[in-house]
Amino acid sequence: MDFEFTPLSVFEKHSSFDFLTQEEWEWYLSEFVRRGRIYSESRNRSFMVVSIKNSVPLFISRQVIDELGYTAQELRDDQEYFLCNITHTEDLIFFQNLEEHIKPIMQKFGSDRRLIDLCLQFTVRYRCKDQNYLQFDCNMYPMAMLNGRSTFALVSMRKLDSIKPATFHIYFMNENIRYIYSSRQKKLVLEEKVMLKPIELEILEYVAKGVREQNISKKMNVDINTIKYYKKNIMKKLSVHSMPQAVYYALKKNII
Repeated sequence: MDFEFTPLSVFEKHSSFDFLTQEEWEWYLSEFVRRGRIYSESRNRSFMVVSIKNSVPLFISRQVIDELGYTAQELRDDQEYFLCNITHTEDLIFFQNLEEHIKPIMQKFGSDRRLIDLCLQFTVRYRCKDQNYLQFDCNMYPMAMLNGRSTFALVSMRKLDSIKPATFHIYFMNENIRYIYSSRQKKLVLEEKVMLKPIELEILEYVAKGVREQNISKKMNVDINTIKYYKKNIMKKLSVHSMPQAVYYALKKNII
């Protein structure tokens, strides 16, 4: 696969990296790209390395440029605003609105450790040179950690065959915890809360409080067999074998 680099000298060193010479800094950046290439080729995906600070691409693989129909020179001429300019307006607004929901989650998991096990999963539409749009499924991983925050990110990309509604997930790999953007609630919620229907969450809360099936049936004004049916669904969705296990799991993951 052919790759296209943008000039490494564009990316100014943060003061915390002053211990590196300019030559070492540029080697450091090229190392990000090398690692990204190894990872992406192993997954048969194209990729980018992007500055977190200003979204300027350090590197975009040739495959992405070719799919979108641009030339390497067009990328170089507008590299500071290239990604922003080709991103669908609705997607830009979508990501901007997500920021207020992302911050508290990042603070919760990043307050006492580095976010090196984080993966952001999302879809984004980019405008091609012919003015049509392509949508990409993306996995974004932090790189070059500085005071617990990444200064660059590796974005692994796969072109989708058709345009689908925008998606956004935050996945903490070590904890096996995933937050998913719910278009119905218009916020990021735990994966299990998306999986469970409102009626299932309500039943789970009653079970956690020690309410018996017959009383749950009366409180919710539904048949007891319906309660049994939803209990089975809850256990299946949470991959547990009993309701006490479901309650323990839900409390541990802050689902209820």
